[in-house]
Amino acid sequence: MLFFLLLVSPVVVLPLVLVHAVYSYRKLLRRPARLCSYAAVLIGGTAYLVFLRGLAHTPIVQGTTRCVEDKPNWMGEGDRLLRYDPKTFPPEANCVWDNGTTVDMVPGYIAPTLYTLLPLTAACAVAALFFLLRTRRS
Repeated sequence: MLFFLLLVSPVVVLPLVLVHAVYSYRKLLRRPARLCSYAAVLIGGTAYLVFLRGLAHTPIVQGTTRCVEDKPNWMGEGDRLLRYDPKTFPPEANCVWDNGTTVDMVPGYIAPTLYTLLPLTAACAVAALFFLLRTRRS
């Protein structure tokens, strides 16, 4: 139930924030702190959804079985699975075979997308804090 809630919450919140931002964009342009905080929520939520997509490709319970099922076609019948190495961040599910081949079951775009979106989220949050503190001092 908790996993379902964690999955559904950004799917519900992101469209609401986006719709509110679209309808009040004139107000947002006059308030840069709020604009940056909306951007941080939208970018951070997108990063969270990408992270969940990567975790969905990481089998926890039946990892070795899934590695054998997803064995590349060019590998011979004599090649055996040495180990299965799952990682949480960035999501990886490496299948290491005895011939030296390593196959990652998580799509290749997950890690670069996360490494791009997370600094953008942090930059937007810092900018929102900066603008908020600047307007309070004035």
